[in-house]
Amino acid sequence: MDCWSFVCYRCCYIANLDGAVMKNPIAKYLMCSYAYYKEDNPLISDDEFDSLAKWLLENWDAVDHPHKKYITKHDLEAGTYLGKYPSMVAGAVRSYRVTSVRSN
Repeated sequence: MDCWSFVCYRCCYIANLDGAVMKNPIAKYLMCSYAYYKEDNPLISDDEFDSLAKWLLENWDAVDHPHKKYITKHDLEAGTYLGKYPSMVAGAVRSYRVTSVRSN
């Protein structure tokens, strides 16, 4: 099972990208951006990140999350995120890494 299928980020679950509806794509986007740009240790491949950005852009109006304000459509179009991160993102990435190690 793909570990993105049940990663908890503030009690919101993230489904995987291949066909499943994502309950929390904003959290996944911010966590993956943080891991890539701040830690230089990606959680997903570049292709997966590009797919996530594309999905978010296509579904932007339907996505609701308190941290959506941190991301712009321009970020998604550019395929990068160089903005500010909510303070909880670093801890969520750490928790994900611990959970990922335990499940492997």
